[in-house]
Amino acid sequence: DDANDSITGGSGADILNMTLTAVNPALTVTGVETINVDWSAVGAAAFDATNVDGATVNISTSTFGFIGGLTITAAGDNTINANSGMTGALDVNGVTTGSVNSVASTGAVTVDAAAVAQADETVTYTDSGSASAVTIGATNPFGEATVTTSTTGNVQVDSITANVTADSSTGTVTVADATGDV
Repeated sequence: DDANDSITGGSGADILNMTLTAVNPALTVTGVETINVDWSAVGAAAFDATNVDGATVNISTSTFGFIGGLTITAAGDNTINANSGMTGALDVNGVTTGSVNSVASTGAVTVDAAAVAQADETVTYTDSGSASAVTIGATNPFGEATVTTSTTGNVQVDSITANVTADSSTGTVTVADATGDV
């Protein structure tokens, strides 16, 4: 429960189960393949992945009265799964080479790279179609983005290379290279 804490997994499929009521300190987690986070507060959820390396982070809640919203800081090279109960907006920043899967987000989804227009930063994004809009790389574009969305709202993807499937969008679908000139 302190930023100086460190958790190191062994060989095999290590699992770390956490229950959070506030954003976690940026503790160091290495060699742990799966992190399950149960958000146990009514306020918006947050997870700091600053020192988490190469893990699948599953975040969910069953808390009665949860107001919605999830922010992931410094997602890095992790797979982020915003699972059941994670309604409201989803903001994932600091992606280097990762995946973001939105199961229950009902608000706007925003996913950004760690730095501005870096050719080596990649993201794969998928959703269940419940998000009101999807914006990938608008603040910090990606080198490569693969986006599969079923949202009925607007979709914006800013990346040097993009592969976008917007199955149900009745809004505007915008795809631009990282400099915005396409």
